Amino acid sequence: MEIAVTVAPAFARSEPRRTVEQFVQSIVMDLPTANCWTLAEALGHPAPSRLQQILARAAPQAFHRKRLSPI
Repeated sequence: MEIAVTVAPAFARSEPRRTVEQFVQSIVMDLPTANCWTLAEALGHPAPSRLQQILARAAPQAFHRKRLSPI
């Protein structure tokens, strides 16, 4: 996915990069509702904590660190 490729350099570790890629994939899925719980379930995660971590902490820090424009 183009968006995942664009933001990947902003994350030093592979786990956050994978989670961002999964998040991007999940938001384009045809789900009845799109919140962290339903997205996490669709991705096979046991809980939404990984996605919440990316949205709340990792992504804003990465954008600031690498000076990427928010999408």
